[in-house]
Amino acid sequence: MDIYIDTNVLKDFAQAGIDPVVAFAGSPYRLAMTPDLAEEYRTALTHEMVPTPVKLVAKRLLGSSERRGIFGFAGAGRAYSGFGQGVLASEAMASTLKGCTIEEREDRIPRNRTDVFLAALSYGAVILTNDKGSHFNKVKADGGQVYSWIQVSGSHDSVDETLRSIARAVSAAAGSLGKTGED
Repeated sequence: MDIYIDTNVLKDFAQAGIDPVVAFAGSPYRLAMTPDLAEEYRTALTHEMVPTPVKLVAKRLLGSSERRGIFGFAGAGRAYSGFGQGVLASEAMASTLKGCTIEEREDRIPRNRTDVFLAALSYGAVILTNDKGSHFNKVKADGGQVYSWIQVSGSHDSVDETLRSIARAVSAAAGSLGKTGED
């Protein structure tokens, strides 16, 4: 199953000293990123205000995540989301994409687009985000798999098997950031 890590969780991995590539290696989860996440990771690498450990997490994700888009959601803007590969939008994904407002901005990723695509992908993948926006709350209520760092970092005994599995993988990788020789 694909797992997408929103940029607002990078600092949590960095502060915990956890390399997400190490955390999910050998697990049932495959690191993935949308075109917008890839752009956000690249921006983190070049932004002077981003601390070095966060840049390391972004670099590791950028170099190790499967590039995935969504296609087949005509009527929700463009009918694809990059990379020429990805997942066919389910009805729930298409409904999410059509139901959210994406605001164009000059020289930047349109407002809400990264989050809307992550919310839509949550119907067939796991999303790690600290975003509490209405689009994430709605998909969570409808069965989307959206988890926050607080949930992941303290849910080893959860009744949710997916959450428990992610929490175990993340916990087992404590202290791994910067120890792979791929910095």
